[in-house]
Amino acid sequence: MSRRDSFFRVRVYGLVQGVGFRPFILKYCRDKGIKGLVRNTGSSACIYLDTDENTAGALVRRLSCIKDKDSEIPCARISEIKTDRISREKFEENVDITKDFYIEKSTGGDERIRFLPPDIGICEDCRRELLDPSDRRYRHPFISCVSCGPRFSIMEDVPYDRENTTMKEFALCDECAVEYTAPGKRRHAQTIACNKCGPGLTAYISGKDGEAVTAAVGDEALRLASRYISEGKTVAVKNTGGYHFAFDAVAEGAAGKLRAYKNRENKPFAVMFSDVDDVRRYCEVSETEEGLLRSLQRPIVLLKKNHINELARGVCDESSKIGAMLPCDGIQVLLLENRIPLVMTSANRHGQPMVSEDEDALLFLKEGACDLVLANDRKIVNALDDPVCQVISINDEEVVQVLRRARGFVPEPVITGRSFKKDIFAAGGDMKAVFAFARDDHVILSGHFGDLSDDSACQGRSKAVKIFEKMLQMKIDRYAADSHPKYRSISEIKGRNPETIQHHYAHLLSVAAEHGLSERLIGAAFDGTGYGDDGTVWGGEFFVFDTGKTGGYKRTGHISALKMTGGDSIAVDAEKSAMCFVYEAISRGLITEEENPFYGRKYEITASALQNNINVHISSSAGRFFDACAALLGICTENTYEGECPEKLQAEAEKAADRWAGSGVPGLKADIIKKEDMYIADTVKLFADLVRQKSLFCDKNMPAYGIHLAVADAIVRMLTLAGETEDVKKAVLSGGTFANSLLLSMVIPPLKKKGFEVYINEKVPPGDGGLALGQVYGVSREK
Repeated sequence: MSRRDSFFRVRVYGLVQGVGFRPFILKYCRDKGIKGLVRNTGSSACIYLDTDENTAGALVRRLSCIKDKDSEIPCARISEIKTDRISREKFEENVDITKDFYIEKSTGGDERIRFLPPDIGICEDCRRELLDPSDRRYRHPFISCVSCGPRFSIMEDVPYDRENTTMKEFALCDECAVEYTAPGKRRHAQTIACNKCGPGLTAYISGKDGEAVTAAVGDEALRLASRYISEGKTVAVKNTGGYHFAFDAVAEGAAGKLRAYKNRENKPFAVMFSDVDDVRRYCEVSETEEGLLRSLQRPIVLLKKNHINELARGVCDESSKIGAMLPCDGIQVLLLENRIPLVMTSANRHGQPMVSEDEDALLFLKEGACDLVLANDRKIVNALDDPVCQVISINDEEVVQVLRRARGFVPEPVITGRSFKKDIFAAGGDMKAVFAFARDDHVILSGHFGDLSDDSACQGRSKAVKIFEKMLQMKIDRYAADSHPKYRSISEIKGRNPETIQHHYAHLLSVAAEHGLSERLIGAAFDGTGYGDDGTVWGGEFFVFDTGKTGGYKRTGHISALKMTGGDSIAVDAEKSAMCFVYEAISRGLITEEENPFYGRKYEITASALQNNINVHISSSAGRFFDACAALLGICTENTYEGECPEKLQAEAEKAADRWAGSGVPGLKADIIKKEDMYIADTVKLFADLVRQKSLFCDKNMPAYGIHLAVADAIVRMLTLAGETEDVKKAVLSGGTFANSLLLSMVIPPLKKKGFEVYINEKVPPGDGGLALGQVYGVSREK
């Protein structure tokens, strides 16, 4: 073959690092006899080919065919391929492109968005080897390959190479080194290791003086942890993204002890099952839900209980659903060998983020939170909780909705279709705090950091911002934040002139961003609280807004705005919310004093505070309305965790849904009132009607269902009015209330029947975890 004057350069952008892309290219080129090299750069993989144009074109066509779940590289996400020629003279010194194809050392990259690989759940090949006594990685708890294992959680820098991860601490043994360099094999993975050379396990228990002492190491540590769990004890386990508390989900006793420690009175625990067959023993599982359980992200999936088998008391008693998940790493697979379901819940103290440091986990022993700590010496750089998803069924169509975007999803970008002219940082909100960086048309969102009223959550968030900045290497020109003047999320960027985006506008923009909508839209934003433009608390809002060049929004309507008292405590005390609605209803003459369902000192204090404007604010919150209804019906009077009352109201309503299926409840319908240019859905009168009607029902589920149907009907009518007035036929729904799958199933079909295209959050949470995406979209339009 004659010496060529130039080579082909193929630059592949997207998620091509940490997913087996280079081994795939190596095998392909060697099989075809192509000479050259492939290497990672900061933002891409770059392939140099010493071959003819037809052969190079065939490779590009093959790469263009790679889609999600491709059989050879299932985790790759290719966004763009660029091909050009590069002269021999301009090629780098000391790099030989004319020998057999090989993988070259990584280099830095260009100004493109950097795709950082998310953690990937254990693949079937690794699971099989893990459990095979004849395999040399039998019971190797850190087993992984090019198709699975930790990625972002152990990354310290880019490109994604072993020396830029915490696996650099573990030198390869001779056998692993041979596997690593074998062309096109699964073990050309930066996380490759075995029982000889990989990270090690250590089990700690509490000694006589209360200090942690080593009880076992290696496989014996894991077997000891399994034994403790089988004896009804609680183990803190270090997994891919952080520590979990694990205990037998069927045996009685452990749940109550952990609830007392975490001050987690009622919130359901997530449950891990060995496989989908075991999940089906406790839950109803559709085909879509099964696919979600098995997906690369291994999320917690909210599944309806089938009541064939029951879990232990205290696991998820009062919930109609089980948060089910499958193992995502080797440690979890081995802990579930006996096929007994395990509670697998974030190891943290009340209100604080998930623990990822071994020293913090050992304190759990001293505090009595657990009986054993199963630690390991592989460091976690980026702690990530478990993701949460649900499948919504609407007219026989199933839609996946992400409720918490975490391990497996982070830091994969959301692609908006809008090219951002400048790099953007969005601070998000203070609840379910999530920040975002944006470049080109990509938005990379962080994991959740909980409530920023907690100092440790703020510290974790600040640390994560610095890590993202380092790895993404962005030059931030624009900053976005919530318009609430007292949010802590804005504190770090106050001196950088951030553009503020109204809370509910950001919710609606998050839907527009993930669906690539750039036009005039109408929307309903329903949640617990958000700072309104008039200084009051908003939360049941209707907007018309423009996501194109014009931008901006107009509030076209809302649910009833009424006086509430108690400050932040009103978000917890649902009974007080109900009393505020009763007081307003009596003041308007909608019910009489004799019809007041509340009496005694608490109501007198609440009424006096409202009458004398003591610690009072005006609120149009949908969350507080659902709280009030739950309390009035005796379903739940306190939110011991966020959204507990609405969640239990939904569970009661679902009991009646199959029987009544949209037939409605006589006497429960919200009036719509027009005041100047604002439409108001009268939820105070609706509540008053519920006060009068509730004694007519023999159970709680029928009025709970009726309230859902009445609110859904009001949303449909309010959006229809806005759509007709503004001549808009596309509607978006967002805010934490629209995590309510029953409400969505009541709103979307009638809107579609009226000719509306309806969009909801799917890739990002409808709650505050999606705010940062909306903020990016709000400041990114050209001015």
